[in-house]
Amino acid sequence: GTGKTSTVVAILNCIHFIEYQEYYKKCVNTVLTLDNMKVRNPKNHPKPWLDIIAQLNKLKPHILVTAPSNVAVDNIIERIMDKGFIDGTGRPYNPNMLRIGRGGSPKIASVSMEEIAEQEQLTSLDESMRLQAIHDVERNMIDIVFQLQHSQMLLITLASTFKAYPLPEGWELRVNMETGQPYWVNHNRQCVSCSPPTEYDLQDPSNENSDEIQIKSENIIVSDPTKWKLSGCTIDTIPEYQAFSYKLTQELEELERLHLFNNRCKARLDPVRHGGVSAVKNVVETSIIDGAHLVFTTLNGAGHPCLESTRFKIAVIDEAGQCVEPSTLIALRRGCERCVMVGD
Repeated sequence: GTGKTSTVVAILNCIHFIEYQEYYKKCVNTVLTLDNMKVRNPKNHPKPWLDIIAQLNKLKPHILVTAPSNVAVDNIIERIMDKGFIDGTGRPYNPNMLRIGRGGSPKIASVSMEEIAEQEQLTSLDESMRLQAIHDVERNMIDIVFQLQHSQMLLITLASTFKAYPLPEGWELRVNMETGQPYWVNHNRQCVSCSPPTEYDLQDPSNENSDEIQIKSENIIVSDPTKWKLSGCTIDTIPEYQAFSYKLTQELEELERLHLFNNRCKARLDPVRHGGVSAVKNVVETSIIDGAHLVFTTLNGAGHPCLESTRFKIAVIDEAGQCVEPSTLIALRRGCERCVMVGD
């Protein structure tokens, strides 16, 4: 009753938010490199984008959360499901979670690996249904690629325009989502312009000589923009740039989710090619784990064979005072670089 579970949830919130911010920034910077600006193709083929995702996978949040008992593990998951996490702006969000082991709470079935695998299996019992599922997923992947290309184009436009034209105080840079053309919002004069700011635009609208200035505006020579009173913002702080950056990151994650699901469908469709039924089960489980940000299990569950190929830089152990030392090593051997232990 001293708030240990709340503390664990707060720690996980902080770790996930920081890890995701790093991943988010790397996603945007990687997509906007010169090489990756060339990933456009007429057929919207997903492979170039999947190559980018493969580069970013090591940076994606991947946190192992354990405790000695199923009850302790389920308590943390339920607390997160009830309240969610809080992002940098104070808004709640639901992290990508996965529970390995059935546990005792029916509430967490939606994030249970066994439940997810079973539901996928039931929705594609015969070969025709699996072929249809593969067809639908591949079509959705092409749609996501089209959205990625659009988001990339909008970010490139904003970045190049911001670099070319200084943004005075009281001004905001935006981009038309349909045409991809940049435009500027002058909050001082409460107007919108398709042209970058000039010296006339910076004149005080309350100036009694403003009409005379407007008459002579064609002859006004723009002063050195470095002498303007600039907004002081960076490209990363522009609201439109933030919104499209987040949208692009979400689209990359959705493309990865569809790709992993597609691989699972193909493995189930042709078990022999993937090494038999047992091997397919491992492929499916590993694929589901690869798509999760936070993986929850008991300390003994951390020794499950499906985790053999997975690495977690961070491990959090709840009720650590009730653990025997050798059991904690099961969690730490999964590539852990940092460990947080909470308990009496």
